Amino acid sequence: KAYLLPRNEIVKFLALNGELGIVLTNSRFTRMEIKRVVGIDSVVLYPPVDVNKYIRYMSNDKRENLVVSIGRFVPKKRYEDLIEIASRVKNAKFVIMGTVSKTDYIMKIIRLVKSKGLSNVIIKPNVSFQEKLEVLSKAKIYLHTARTERFGISIVEGMAAGCVPIVYRSRGPWLDILEEKQGVYGFAYRDLDEAVSIINNVLNNHTLWREIVDNNKLHVMKFSRETFKKKVSILINKVLSIKGLL
Repeated sequence: KAYLLPRNEIVKFLALNGELGIVLTNSRFTRMEIKRVVGIDSVVLYPPVDVNKYIRYMSNDKRENLVVSIGRFVPKKRYEDLIEIASRVKNAKFVIMGTVSKTDYIMKIIRLVKSKGLSNVIIKPNVSFQEKLEVLSKAKIYLHTARTERFGISIVEGMAAGCVPIVYRSRGPWLDILEEKQGVYGFAYRDLDEAVSIINNVLNNHTLWREIVDNNKLHVMKFSRETFKKKVSILINKVLSIKGLL
């Protein structure tokens, strides 16, 4: 509060006096939060995702019953939820890939997997980009258990590689990436029981998996670097025009 309250007042002052130009944000969710907290409008500019490095794997139909999650090994990723889900889905392997800066959380997750006696959960810290591509190209599902994500670049990467995304029903993953459309670009769950049900359905229904992947061929381009560059160019020209520099 000591930091945010004065900061927000400064931002409001600058906005009211026309000093901010165009305010950018990375998702619809964050845009709503900026409006609620600071009281100013902003423009959504999605982070650029290098989808071209992944999309060549999208047509690969030779998939395993493999569920992948990618993200830093930090508590907000809620990998405990993934492990609980894995304990209920017996016919699939679960792979967690991510960077490690502090070992406390990853050791907690490793201990939890061992305590549950799970042989279907594989933890891969600090993998290479090539290994990440290889795993994604074999997987059917990208599972994102974080509940406070403002966007979720790894979700888009998984989609571009041909994985059906299953995300928690909130914030950027639901509002921006799935566009609040259940079963079109992927699926969202409200609780772990629903997550288990959705995962089993996708794993056992090849037609459904292929339908979602086909829908995502065009959809992921919305988050591409090329789309980002075009939108940035438009926004720069708009600011220059407002300032009378064009």
